Amino acid sequence: MISFLNDYNEVSHPKILDELQKYQNEKFEGYSKDELVQEAISNIKDNLQNHDVEIHFLHGGTIANVIGLMMTMQRHESVISVDTGHIVNTENASIEAIGHQIVLVKEKNGKMTVEEIEKALNSHSYEYNSKPKVVYISNATELGTVYKRDELKKLYEYCKSRNLYLFMDGARIANAIMSKHSDLEFSDLPKYLDVFTIGGTKNGFMFGEAVVFVNEELKNIYARMVIKQRGALLAKGFLYGIQFKTMFENGLFFKIAKNAVDMAQKLVYVFEKYNISTVYNTEANLVFVELDNQIHDKLSEKFMYQYDAIDENKGLCRFVTTWNTNESEIVELDRVLEKIIY
Repeated sequence: MISFLNDYNEVSHPKILDELQKYQNEKFEGYSKDELVQEAISNIKDNLQNHDVEIHFLHGGTIANVIGLMMTMQRHESVISVDTGHIVNTENASIEAIGHQIVLVKEKNGKMTVEEIEKALNSHSYEYNSKPKVVYISNATELGTVYKRDELKKLYEYCKSRNLYLFMDGARIANAIMSKHSDLEFSDLPKYLDVFTIGGTKNGFMFGEAVVFVNEELKNIYARMVIKQRGALLAKGFLYGIQFKTMFENGLFFKIAKNAVDMAQKLVYVFEKYNISTVYNTEANLVFVELDNQIHDKLSEKFMYQYDAIDENKGLCRFVTTWNTNESEIVELDRVLEKIIY
C-alpha cells in the first residue's frame, strides 16, 4: 500500500537516525537540562532572529497545544477557534479536560477573521459566560490553506486591542512557510504571535514539538512545573535536543518541508488530469477531493487516505504528502486512476 493517510507515518529523516547513532555512547543530564537541548534552543532562536523568546520541548502536538493554552488562560477563560480547528475536531476532549470552553466561530478558507472574533466576544459578553482570552489558529490550517503576513498582522493587532492572546498551532508550520502561497518568514512569527508551536512530528522527526512563548506576560510562569504536572517532562529530553539541533542548524527543517508541498501540487495536477477538482485551495501538503464511491473502492485497494462519506454516492477524501513522498508514488496514483477511469 502507498500511504497518503497522514504526515507522521514514517520513523524519521535519516539524518536524525545518523545523529542518534552518533551520540549512542554519551551520557546526558535529564529533563532537558543538557547541552544538546540548549544548543537546539539557540539554533531555533537564531532562525527566529529573536533570542528573547522562551522555548520548551514536548513530545506531541496535543500536549503542546494543551500546555501552551494552559499557560494563557485562567480558570474562567476560554479560547476562540474556527469550527474546523484542530483543537475542535481532534483535541477537544484534551482542552475540555483542562477546564476551558472552546468558543466556535465560522472558518473562512479554514482561517480565522477579525469579524468572527468580534462576534465571539459579543456573544460571550454576559456576566456568566466564559471570558474569551485566547484566539487559536493553525498554520497550515486543517483545510490546507496558509496565512499571509498581512492576515496574521491584522489578527494580532486586533487581539492586542481587545486584550486577547493570539496562539498559533504550528504542527505544519514548515509546510506553511515553504508554500508558494505564503509570504510569511519564520522570523515573522515572534512579531505577530503571543505563543506558537513548532511541529516536528509531521516534518521528519521521530517525535517532538516546541512551544514558544513570546509575550512577556507568559514567560517564566512555572512552565516546567506545569509540564511536569501533566506528565510531559521527558526524562530523556536530550532526544529533543538531538532532533531539533539536527533540523535547525543547517535549514533542513524547511528544505524537507518543501518536498511535501511540491508533491501536493503534483497530486493536484494528477487529479485535475481526470477532471477531479480539489475542494479547497491546496496551499500546503493537504489535498482534498470528492471521489465517487466506485473510484474510491478501487483506489483504496492500492492507496491509503482519509475518506469521509458525503452521501451514499461519494466521499470527501484527504491526501497528505510528506517530506518523504516521492514522485514515483504520484506516478503510480496517475497510472491507477487512468486504469479506473478509462
